[in-house]
Amino acid sequence: MCSLQLKIGQVAAVVGISTKQLQNDIAAGYVRPIVAGQGRGSVRLFSVENVVQLRALEILVQAYGLERQRAASMLAQ
Repeated sequence: MCSLQLKIGQVAAVVGISTKQLQNDIAAGYVRPIVAGQGRGSVRLFSVENVVQLRALEILVQAYGLERQRAASMLAQ
């Protein structure tokens, strides 16, 4: 079975956030790409599970008004 891998721009578009916000979420440790790029300009790849996790994070933040850190903590549990 083939595992779908998406680039950062694709994930941001699907989730409905900017690539900068996605980069901030990665830096904060809210999501971990399945392939973490090493250095500037390197490719990060994300799984479908990453997309679902990020979308759930956005729903908690946008619809329920939670702070990103709190929402990410809830999802981690």
